[in-house]
Amino acid sequence: MSKNTVTQEQISKLIADADIKISTVAEKCTVVTVTLKNGFILTESSACVDKANYSEEIGARCCMERIERKLWELEGYALQKDLANSERCQSDAAEPEKTAKQRVEEEKAELVEKAKKLAQFLQSKASDKLNDGERYLLQLQLAKMCEYADILAARLGVWRELQ
Repeated sequence: MSKNTVTQEQISKLIADADIKISTVAEKCTVVTVTLKNGFILTESSACVDKANYSEEIGARCCMERIERKLWELEGYALQKDLANSERCQSDAAEPEKTAKQRVEEEKAELVEKAKKLAQFLQSKASDKLNDGERYLLQLQLAKMCEYADILAARLGVWRELQ
């Protein structure tokens, strides 16, 4: 059997280890409260129309069946979450940590790409809709982006790995 499954044994153990309280309310309603070992509480109720037909035993059985179905859902959710977290951790571990130089190289490449797009926009017909203030600020932004890219390039040119 796959380890990626919830088993009847797990559900049965949760119920066996739980504190179960059964009570009758208004002579025709059964309330079952199951407190799991970890403190989580599940509550269900079952009632009949005529108290002459009431049976706490039948009401408790109906409630416990519903609680067991809820436990299957909750345990399935918990397993799915654990598997997703495990897969995420494995994929994170598979990617080696980038060096500082690699991060600077990526930053520079992204900056150059954004600067190219801004320059293309400023040369396009779409930029004709800009007012003088907007155009000035975008040109200033482009100039600063280019200066920053030059600084990153200079840093990379004299890069030495720190021990």
